[in-house]
Amino acid sequence: MGAISSVQTETVIGLLILALGGVSFLLLPGMGLHFMLGTVMVLKGFEYLAAPAMALLAEHELQKSREAERFVAKPVPSGSPSQYQPIKRNITK
Repeated sequence: MGAISSVQTETVIGLLILALGGVSFLLLPGMGLHFMLGTVMVLKGFEYLAAPAMALLAEHELQKSREAERFVAKPVPSGSPSQYQPIKRNITK
C-alpha cells in the first residue's frame, strides 16, 4: 500500500478540515456566515480526500495489469523442423 503513504499529508489535512467543518455544523446550527464557512470547509475536506481515493484507484489498476501480464500464455513451438534452423552466414568473405 505505497499509494496511501505517498498521499498521507493530504489524507490528514482532508480529515482535519472535514472534522472542523462538521464541528462547525454541530456547534453553530443557524443559517448564516458560520453555516457557509462550515459548508466550504466540508467541501474543501472532500477535495483533499480525493487524492487518496485516486491513489488507491491507481494502485488497484496497477495490480490488475500486473495480474493480467502474469497469466499471459507462453508461446508453444509448432514442432516443424524448419522453425528453429540456424542462420547460415558466410562471414569469411
